[in-house]
Amino acid sequence: MRVIDEACQQLENWKSKDIKIKMAVNLSPGQMHHNGLVNYVEEIMHRYNINKGELEFEATETAAMADVKSAIEQMKLLRHAGVDFAIDDFGTGYSSLAYLKLFPIQTLKIDNQVQMGESNTIVNPLLQILNINQVVVPRFLSLVPYAHSCIT
Repeated sequence: MRVIDEACQQLENWKSKDIKIKMAVNLSPGQMHHNGLVNYVEEIMHRYNINKGELEFEATETAAMADVKSAIEQMKLLRHAGVDFAIDDFGTGYSSLAYLKLFPIQTLKIDNQVQMGESNTIVNPLLQILNINQVVVPRFLSLVPYAHSCIT
């Protein structure tokens, strides 16, 4: 939980310098299903003047699916408090779109191991089916050698 506190403290610092950014924090499976998470986050957001939409929690597909009922409940309560949600590493677990549709998420991050070919063929339907704001698709870099040999 210390990471959430430090992230929100850093966000407050940046906001005081007029840097506008959304802070994303990865949640571990333990944090995702922790009974005191919602109260803790509400307290931290109040302490550091974090507004709705300025904090995003990322949970892996596997963490969210570990206890679907608990995850949905936590996410809904945190959404009410103003926290956005992203499912990270989608495609590495065994969830179905039917379950995924139940999560109140704003962003779906597709794992780079998922072979998608033309990304629009999967992204546009996901945006519609899940009614979310954003699907993040990995992009791969082609590395070009800078030099073939060096003379010293």
